[in-house]
Amino acid sequence: MRTVDPTVARLRQLSLFATCSEKELQFIARRGIEHRSAAGAVLLQEGRSGHQFVVIAQGSAVVSIGGREVARLGPGECCGEVALLDHGGRTASVVAETELLVWVCSAQEFAEIIDSCPTLVRRLLGVLAERTRSSYRQQQLRPTTERAGGCALI
Repeated sequence: MRTVDPTVARLRQLSLFATCSEKELQFIARRGIEHRSAAGAVLLQEGRSGHQFVVIAQGSAVVSIGGREVARLGPGECCGEVALLDHGGRTASVVAETELLVWVCSAQEFAEIIDSCPTLVRRLLGVLAERTRSSYRQQQLRPTTERAGGCALI
């Protein structure tokens, strides 16, 4: 009888990882840790360099830019990926609204996951696309053909 890794079982329940294969989930689970954070804990601070990718397993967090709340995150939602992808500063602050159970991995582990788990990469691209659309809506911006890093912002 095969035993199920409890971390794999918990990751499978989160929407971000829902379409990952068993092999991908096992790979991902070995590259991060679960951590509890108290309400009020700062997970990410706007402008600081990024060193971790965070996925909320339980609880909720508030996302703010320039001190203004722009979103709330709950189970299955992630933060920290942008700074790890572009090696820039954090684009927002994220603070635990309630006690959190999070899954966290380092920048190096995140890079290994990105290189090895195409299903998760597609999910993250969807997350980034939705956040871009949401930003346009919140700021009432229109897409532009201005180029950013070789891609038109459309």
